[in-house]
Amino acid sequence: MVNYDAVKIHYEVVTSDYYVEDEEIAFVDVVFGQSEKFRMKPVGVLDYKVWIPADDVEKVRRHAAKVVTRVRQDGSDVLKVKLPGKLTKEELSAIIEGIGLSAYQFVDFKSEGVKEPKEVVFLVPEGEGYEPTVEKALIMVEATNYARTIANQPANVADPDWFEEVARKLAEEYSFEIEILREEALKQEGYNLILAVGQGSVKESRIIRLTYKNGVPKKKLAFVGKGLTFDAGGLDLKPPTAMDGMKFDKSGAAMVLGIMRAIAKLGVSDVEVHGILALAENMPDGASYRPGDVIRAKNGKTVEITNTDAEGRLALASALQYADGLKPDITVTMATLTGGAVVALGSYTAAIFSNSDDIVQKVSKVTQYTGEKMHRMPLDEDLRENMKSKVADIVNSAGREGSPVTAALFLREFIPQDTAWLHIDIAGTATTKKQWHYNPPGSTGFPVRSMTALVELISGER
Repeated sequence: MVNYDAVKIHYEVVTSDYYVEDEEIAFVDVVFGQSEKFRMKPVGVLDYKVWIPADDVEKVRRHAAKVVTRVRQDGSDVLKVKLPGKLTKEELSAIIEGIGLSAYQFVDFKSEGVKEPKEVVFLVPEGEGYEPTVEKALIMVEATNYARTIANQPANVADPDWFEEVARKLAEEYSFEIEILREEALKQEGYNLILAVGQGSVKESRIIRLTYKNGVPKKKLAFVGKGLTFDAGGLDLKPPTAMDGMKFDKSGAAMVLGIMRAIAKLGVSDVEVHGILALAENMPDGASYRPGDVIRAKNGKTVEITNTDAEGRLALASALQYADGLKPDITVTMATLTGGAVVALGSYTAAIFSNSDDIVQKVSKVTQYTGEKMHRMPLDEDLRENMKSKVADIVNSAGREGSPVTAALFLREFIPQDTAWLHIDIAGTATTKKQWHYNPPGSTGFPVRSMTALVELISGER
């Protein structure tokens, strides 16, 4: 049973003199100021006053997250956070996001269930007009935590069949149009690259599309997520140390579902958004695709397989060609694609590639608020030479040199020149092994908040 709402997070409107007398409840009174040093000053048994610096929105978010850590130390089931007046929308949202994201718990397989705090209540002062901003921030928290829960599921649960069930439920809840292409349909349509990836698995590969429409679209966007529900590497088997965490190779697809949920709950207008999931499992088997195989893509381009563990770009390539049939103005790919992105930028910054300066500028604008760090890397044409094959049009893996770049260049082979394209390599940022500010161990939900904000910006609502 998937528990998307393990911790109940909501708000109440209260008067300025509201106070909690129950000693079993952690009551936090937020004081906003310029202090650089974060302090929690005890006022009662479970009663704190919290100073948060006001000079940087991400700093606000990170400092607010420490409230949850303190409450867990005290063992309070309920955390009530009294918000101050005179906050900007950005400051208010950051406090809610910092606490709400930090309070997330993945407990689907924990016998003891949810630990403290089990409930978070934001106390909103009446007369400040905070309610719309609070509700929006809570939607962002809920959608991010929803995506985290999907990504955190183990591979024996979250296979392509399970993803289809989740997508169907989401489509039903928000009246999305849905299309599902299983293997027979994929064969008929010529989506041979994703079929090759999954042919060593007993799990059936598929491409799933969810579509959100509201008003007269100014732009049509497609979010394409890599959904390798487990990646053993295929016949180029990963070593045991690299196998750990491969359940998270579905993070791109999980984040797409989170984005679709967020924009639907927000009711973003005048856009058409397609969420496309490329779902497969990459396993070693007598039927697996092999190094040296040559596979013809739907667009006729032939690909020589030089490494079966470079499978994500193959699955995405098929999904991109499916997306092309929808004629989007903007296509965004997101995937845990290359270890090289982690080597280049570390675990806290995603590598982005794009053929559109305008899209990169928009991403830069929204990430200044969301705190989800992204760095643009070059689509170096000289490295395109490394992708040439002696027997086919291109190889699927050009080696370690510039591997994030050549992976992006591979994807570009399946993007129409007149389509604005953004690729986000989330190999480093998708997960964390330890508590990192407002991210508990496991999936981070990166980049649900930024991509939702991007949709809002494009629609004119941000």
